[in-house]
Amino acid sequence: MRKTLLLLSLWVCSMTAFAQKGTCGVNAKWVLDENGTLTINGEGEMYDYSPHEASWDLYKERIKSVVVNGVSNVGSNAFLEYPNIVSVTLGEGLKNIGDNAFQGCKSLENLSVPETVESYGSRAFGDCISLKEVTISESVNHIGFLAFENTGVEKVYWNAVECAVGVNNGNNYSPFWKYENRTLTEVHFGEKVKSVPYYLFYDCSTLTTVTTCGTIEYVGEKAFDGTYWFDSQYANQMVYIDHVAYKYKDLDDATHNEPITLDMPEGTTCITSGAIADNKKLVKVVIPTTMRYLGNGAFGGCTALGEVVYNAIEAEIMNGGAYGGFPNSLWSITFGDRVKRIPKHLLWECEGLEEIVLPESLESIGESAFHGCNTVKELVIPNNVNTIEYGAISNMASLEKVTIGEGLVNLCDYSIFSECPNLHQLVWNAVELDQQNIYYDYSVCKAPLETLLLGDKVKKVPIQFLNGCTTLQSVTFGKSVETIGARAFYNCGGLTEVELPGSLKTIEDNAFYDTNIEHFFIPQSVEMLGGQSLYSKNGKCIIITSSNIEGEGVYLCKDDVVIYVPDIKSYKSIIHSFSNVQPMLTATPSEFVYNGTTPTVSFACNMPGYEIASLGEALMEKNAGEHQCKFSVSFTGERDFTVDYVYSYFINKGKQEIIWEQALDDVHADDKVELTATASSGLDVDYYCYDYGVEITKEDGKTYLVGSYEGEITVYVQQEGDDNWEAIEEPVARKITIQPATSVTGVIRDDADIVTTYTIDGRKASASQKGLRIIHHSDGRISKRIIQ
Repeated sequence: MRKTLLLLSLWVCSMTAFAQKGTCGVNAKWVLDENGTLTINGEGEMYDYSPHEASWDLYKERIKSVVVNGVSNVGSNAFLEYPNIVSVTLGEGLKNIGDNAFQGCKSLENLSVPETVESYGSRAFGDCISLKEVTISESVNHIGFLAFENTGVEKVYWNAVECAVGVNNGNNYSPFWKYENRTLTEVHFGEKVKSVPYYLFYDCSTLTTVTTCGTIEYVGEKAFDGTYWFDSQYANQMVYIDHVAYKYKDLDDATHNEPITLDMPEGTTCITSGAIADNKKLVKVVIPTTMRYLGNGAFGGCTALGEVVYNAIEAEIMNGGAYGGFPNSLWSITFGDRVKRIPKHLLWECEGLEEIVLPESLESIGESAFHGCNTVKELVIPNNVNTIEYGAISNMASLEKVTIGEGLVNLCDYSIFSECPNLHQLVWNAVELDQQNIYYDYSVCKAPLETLLLGDKVKKVPIQFLNGCTTLQSVTFGKSVETIGARAFYNCGGLTEVELPGSLKTIEDNAFYDTNIEHFFIPQSVEMLGGQSLYSKNGKCIIITSSNIEGEGVYLCKDDVVIYVPDIKSYKSIIHSFSNVQPMLTATPSEFVYNGTTPTVSFACNMPGYEIASLGEALMEKNAGEHQCKFSVSFTGERDFTVDYVYSYFINKGKQEIIWEQALDDVHADDKVELTATASSGLDVDYYCYDYGVEITKEDGKTYLVGSYEGEITVYVQQEGDDNWEAIEEPVARKITIQPATSVTGVIRDDADIVTTYTIDGRKASASQKGLRIIHHSDGRISKRIIQ
């Protein structure tokens, strides 16, 4: 019995050993060997686990080492609180170590992490108290919240080129933070490291040694605050870490109150957030050309800071800061002649700043850069500036005039000058904005402008430019404007007059909708008028001088506005039929009828307040039909101008009548009678007769009638008209009585011979008498004649 139990026990142990394997991902498997090594092999992702629910958790006491090969990640909580793990070897290809993956592995001494790892999860190695050294590879871009919290780490080899650290609900702790018995003493930065994340070694008080290779360009806020290393730096100077102005080490001594001028040397690329905050002795700062990052609030609370010399060619505010680096005590800023970009929020609420002079080298102005500079009265944007970001020029209470340079292309959100209550004059020189993405609920300019001056190089007035600017009273267009964008002056009710430039080609839809302009003068250069583009609430008259405008069914203006045009036919085909379109000239007479001669006409000006100054010759057609003639007309009035006038007219066909006074009361059978009816138009007439025995022929341009039998016939005369003459409505009819032939000579013509004569009873006769005659004509015809 005892032997049986022993065999059964051995069999169970064998089965237990065999069962120490399983799956940990779709394509990942694990196996635990008899030496306590758990090996994970496979590819793709490994599963994430809830605490203590990994499939090998049953054997956690036996696991002494972990080897991971092939998979892309170590799952969250995979080895949470495994007390006996001494070593962890992670293979090439691994990218992510999950949250709490090895947290609480208090025996872990040896950690091998491949160069491929990119991120460490929150508390990934927290409480690994036996871990003494950590190497962070170049490829790491994220260290999770408290990733190495409460470890025994003494040395950190940091090689991450660009890396961020995680926070939790706004709690900023070093990833290497420790509650007590702090051990970290050394950090060594690799030769490729460019940035140090904020709070990286914050409050690691035992840190005494920091070595770098001269490559660091950015250090985040409080990265070394609270360390012995920083506390031991010399006082009353800026502490630099490679190319970074990290923090001003002030001596808290009331006896040292000399004003401070901070002149950062060329080569400095960053000033850390809060680097000299709340320093009451700082009066002047010089920013070098090499500066790339300005810490958010780097000079916050420096209430004595009045002068800044700003030379940074291209810099940004770090960490998306909402405030610039300078306090509102600033009264003077000088920009160097190489500066290309003004960072966002740079001069945020610098209320003491009365003047901002920007360099010609400037190319872009960041978001809210001048927000709240309430004492600045005039601002000139240089010609090289191509981008003004959202709110860059806003909340400037004293701003009265702004000049925009020629190069502006990008205007973020199409809304500038908001909350600038005294901005009344805008000089706009931007040649043409890029407006591919338009928000039709916004205007480009939000300010109570009264005067707009468009420079001589401006090609297009932007879409919705002053939409809703009811204060606008005056617009002066430059000599190059070709397009006025849609809704550019929509609802600008204060606008009562405007003089459009001779360069203008297109006025887009609703451009002047709901203005109060009474008279529009459209120059000859205009080729396109958009729908309701001239719809003024107080519109009275529109003079269009161009004769080459395109469009279909264009509804330009209110129905009661009179539109005067140089080509009435052309414009009536493109302007809405409800519009009152009138010609510039009236013509006398207004109608013509063809009479074979060229008509003459006199013209008068049809536009109130204008007179004809000169009139070119109108070369008119004489033939009936629809015609146009073009000639030059100069007008004088409120505005002198000359147009190529197109006069459309119609010559109606002339009426004609038949004249037939010929005597036809002595016509006998077989007489050859010439017909002599004529048309008053001079056109040839046509004769026809429907009666039996009547022949109408034409010879040598003459028409002849031959009636073979006696009796009454009807001959009709008609003229069908041509391009110039109307047809005779009803043919003229003449009744003719054909009388009997009286003798042979009466019926025989010069071109015919009598062949044979027969008596009435059918006998052949030898002499002329009543009966039947056979006649031979010269053209070969044979005819019969009855002689009574």
